[in-house]
Amino acid sequence: MDTFVITDVETLKVLADPLRLKILEYLHVAPSTAKQLAQQLDVAVNKLYYHLNLLEKHHLITVVDTRVVSGIIEKKYAVVANVIRVDKSLLNPVTGEGKAEFEVIVREMFDHARQSFTTSWLNGWIDFPEEGQDSTNSILQFREIHLTPAQARDIHQRLRDLIDETARVSRENQQTGNGLVYNLFISYHPTSELTTEEDNHGTQD
Repeated sequence: MDTFVITDVETLKVLADPLRLKILEYLHVAPSTAKQLAQQLDVAVNKLYYHLNLLEKHHLITVVDTRVVSGIIEKKYAVVANVIRVDKSLLNPVTGEGKAEFEVIVREMFDHARQSFTTSWLNGWIDFPEEGQDSTNSILQFREIHLTPAQARDIHQRLRDLIDETARVSRENQQTGNGLVYNLFISYHPTSELTTEEDNHGTQD
């Protein structure tokens, strides 16, 4: 499955938990057992079972393999889809419904990106070139850009295509055991409301 859409508040609340979001991030890289996740997250394995059961109950993860280890059934989990999306109906900016859960999800995504980039820098994995040159293996930029509605839609589609392409290549490399792990974090959004006049003008571009 390429996309899983959350359509109920209970599943949204399950997703909006820092530890469970981290579990999903690691499982998105590769299927893992509870023991493997405990090592990656540096938490006690017994602490993970409750969270894994909740994620499985709400169809955010699935069991892809089982085996018996010392008389105990060990499960290997994977994300249910490459993209997990929240249905628009659950996020109401007028009533504030879903606001708290949405803020947790956004904050954790930004925090994870920050921590990951800092860790790679501290380990010397990021290429910082000489002045006037570009890095060969990393990009970190924040820009305010001015676009017409048509240009904004075009760039949005190109970014979506890039995300889909990287997901496809990543799946192929996971199956063959090739490639290093890279993190891709994108935030692209308008910072003001589009007027009808601007939209009509943009369609003429």
